[in-house]
Amino acid sequence: GDASRIPALWSHVCMTELCTVIGDMKLGYVSTIEHLMSALLALGVDNLLVEIDGPEVPIMDGSARDFVDLIDSIGLVESDARRRYIKILKPVRIEHGRGFSELRPSLQGFHLDVEIDFSAAIIGRQRKVVELSPDVFREEIQGARTFGFLRDVEHLWKAGFALGSSLENSVALDGDKILN
Repeated sequence: GDASRIPALWSHVCMTELCTVIGDMKLGYVSTIEHLMSALLALGVDNLLVEIDGPEVPIMDGSARDFVDLIDSIGLVESDARRRYIKILKPVRIEHGRGFSELRPSLQGFHLDVEIDFSAAIIGRQRKVVELSPDVFREEIQGARTFGFLRDVEHLWKAGFALGSSLENSVALDGDKILN
């Protein structure tokens, strides 16, 4: 097929329902980018061309671990290109239903305060607060696995997404039971 370049920018995100999709649904897209993108961000990689020969990033074991291991095995090279930053000068908050995302100014580092709250008792309410660094990502985050409710995965499969998702690489929940 035709090769198309899709910049990995927030402005190219076209879907976020249970997986992140960038590009254009008619002109070309790639889905399930979240594990690869988290590994790249955490390891400080911001100048990279990723070639994918299908519509979805391989899900591997459902975490970022394999991506981190592969990056660590080949190493990183510092580029002469100028690094561009976005500086958060005042709080920015976006709300969607009960959920929200918020960016706040910080003098240094990348502080994360993440919380989920599911009605399913098996997940419930969980919170993680960290100062993100490559070491913290390797030790505390990279192994976080994709989880999903069986009813949602079936919906995604019918829409042509998360086709690589299976009981081998995702934690499947059905009501208040873990299936695998």
